[in-house]
Amino acid sequence: MLSRLRGLFGRGNGQHGETRVRQKEAGPRSPWKTWGNKLSWGRLRTTEEAPFQISTSTVQEEQMKKIEKLTSRLHNMTRKRNELRGILANYTNKDLINRLNFELEMLKLEHKQVMSDLQKLPIEITDALDKCMGLIEETESFR
Repeated sequence: MLSRLRGLFGRGNGQHGETRVRQKEAGPRSPWKTWGNKLSWGRLRTTEEAPFQISTSTVQEEQMKKIEKLTSRLHNMTRKRNELRGILANYTNKDLINRLNFELEMLKLEHKQVMSDLQKLPIEITDALDKCMGLIEETESFR
C-alpha cells in the first residue's frame, strides 16, 4: 500500500529526489521572505488554536457559573448572618438587662446582710469583752 502511494506521488524509489532545495547556501534571506513566513505561521497557529479557544471559552463559562453559585451562596450567608446578629442583639440586650437586674438584687441583698452584720458587731464586741473580763477574773481567782 505504501509503495502504491509513493507511485501516485511520484516519489517511489528516489526517482525525484528531494522536492525542496535548501536555500541556506544561496545566502541570507530577505526580510520580506522572513516576514511572509512569520505571517503564514501565524495563520497556521490561529487555525490550530481555534479548538483550544473553544475549550477555553467553555472553561470560562464553567468558571462564571461557579462564580455565580458562590456569589449567591455568599449573599445567602450574609443574609443569615445579619438575621442571627439581630437575634443575638435582641437576646443580648434582654439578657443584659436581666443580668443587671439580677446583679442589682444580689448587691442589695449583700448590702442588707453587711448592714445587719455591722449593726450586730457592737453587740458582739461588748459580749466578747464581757467574756474576756469574766475569764480574767477567773484566772486571777485561781492565783
